[in-house]
Amino acid sequence: MTVWLADSCKTNLVHVVCALAPARAPLLLSFYYFRTVDIADLFVDCDPMPDVLLDSGAYSACTRGERVDVVEYADYIQRNAAHIALCVNLDVIGDHQKTHRNQQYLEKRGVRPLPVFHAGSPTEVLRDLVAEYSYVGLGGIAIKRTAHFAPWIRKCFEIAGETKLHGFGVSNWLLLRAFPWHSVDHTSWGQGFRYGCVPVFDPRRGAFIKVNLRDRETAWRHSRLLYEYGFSPNDAALWTKDKRPALCKVAALSWMKAAGWLSEWHERHSSAITHETNEEVIRCVQ
Repeated sequence: MTVWLADSCKTNLVHVVCALAPARAPLLLSFYYFRTVDIADLFVDCDPMPDVLLDSGAYSACTRGERVDVVEYADYIQRNAAHIALCVNLDVIGDHQKTHRNQQYLEKRGVRPLPVFHAGSPTEVLRDLVAEYSYVGLGGIAIKRTAHFAPWIRKCFEIAGETKLHGFGVSNWLLLRAFPWHSVDHTSWGQGFRYGCVPVFDPRRGAFIKVNLRDRETAWRHSRLLYEYGFSPNDAALWTKDKRPALCKVAALSWMKAAGWLSEWHERHSSAITHETNEEVIRCVQ
């Protein structure tokens, strides 16, 4: 499984790239937020450059009363093609026909974007997509309580069969364990900067441990785990903004370890995934 780390803050993304070097950091970039600067210029001092999943950012634009122009999006993709591992179709929530037209336009421009199927669209749309593509994204599930979409996600996996699925905005641990995603993306990795609580993955438990910043008791209770990530408990207990690079490192490494753990989990449980998924989903929606 690949977990693409998303953020609208360039500084945070650069910290992640530096933290994961010499490995290439998997980052989701939003065209809407970064459309005025080329990818090479965003990470001009980084070595190596990150692997980039480019998303249109159409939802973010919509919430601000703006729109993303498909021609400008295609131009940006072509101009930055050397630094984009994968790009996403310019999807239109609530209009699967226009979403399909955008897919066709981008393909005519020589771009092969990841097609997107939205919650609320007819299931026939997904059936058509999996008949044509080997990799499809599931969207429209991050703007509400993701766990409530578990039955819908299960249905999508049943329809997809061998087709790989990407989950936009999926960070719910139960959903990540319950379904064999090929990839997901989310901004949850950076919640420590926003809410003062950093999620640290413990591979021994197969779960995230929440460490509250400026909380000495919590920090030292999980001191062994923090030290394994190269993060001192005092850095968490005596948190100041200048420690943000270290916190980015812990958060990014945690999700990389979690991705590896999930890949092994699904390999071990592949023969029982249907039963496991059903059980997980039942608990998820209760």
